[in-house]
Amino acid sequence: MFLTRLPVPPGTDHHPRYLLRSTAYFPLIGAAVGLWGAVFFTAGAALWPRPIAAGVSTLATVWLTDGFGGGWGRAQILRIMRDSRVGTYALVGVAILLHIKITAMQSLPDAASVIVVAHCVSRWPSLPLLTFCEYIEDDEHAKAGMYNVMARCQPLLTWPRFLLGTLVSLAVPALVLGAHGTLVVWATTLVITTSSIYYCRAIIQGVVGDYIGATIVITEIAVYLALSADWAALAAEDGWRPILVLLAALVVPVVWGRRIVDFSC
Repeated sequence: MFLTRLPVPPGTDHHPRYLLRSTAYFPLIGAAVGLWGAVFFTAGAALWPRPIAAGVSTLATVWLTDGFGGGWGRAQILRIMRDSRVGTYALVGVAILLHIKITAMQSLPDAASVIVVAHCVSRWPSLPLLTFCEYIEDDEHAKAGMYNVMARCQPLLTWPRFLLGTLVSLAVPALVLGAHGTLVVWATTLVITTSSIYYCRAIIQGVVGDYIGATIVITEIAVYLALSADWAALAAEDGWRPILVLLAALVVPVVWGRRIVDFSC
């Protein structure tokens, strides 16, 4: 009920104490969502070119699963996420992300299988985020009552539940993609998750639902990009130079913003 619009028995409660327990099944539900998208991709590819099939698959998963990204500080980020309006930054960002996602999907030889894996594994970061980051209690939010209870219910995400979700996230790519594909997928997922936890603790000083959702989206797209990348090109002379430049471009703003290095004389 929380992750999809699929019907559930009447009277089903989505109290945070149930939601925190259910996080163990997020990857499994993600695999089901991915299977839904894979069916639409396969059917779409039989009728239209692969880019259109990728768009149809993405639309299908968006339909099934019915403010983060701006701001440089905790207060500003939280204010943006409390605002239900969609601004130019968010609209352009979502459009670009969807374009990258669809382009990467249609370039994969076995896209249908990867869609299942990506949706499964991308839900896994929600477990470490809720385990290692404090859920923010925000009395100014319209849903402050629920969010504050979420913070108090975090201990319900126990280690057995954490391990269950992790096991599913490992088993699905292993069965679908094999050892090499699983290694690529999990290396990507761990990098995104570690970075997300660091940013969460350093900038926002806690986690909120929108932040977890953004991490899920980014992880899914990162999986598509990792599996469609031409890694053999890195073996060429100076092949790693563009990657190192990219990493530097990503790190410098964070270092400058956090004042990790003292540039004063």
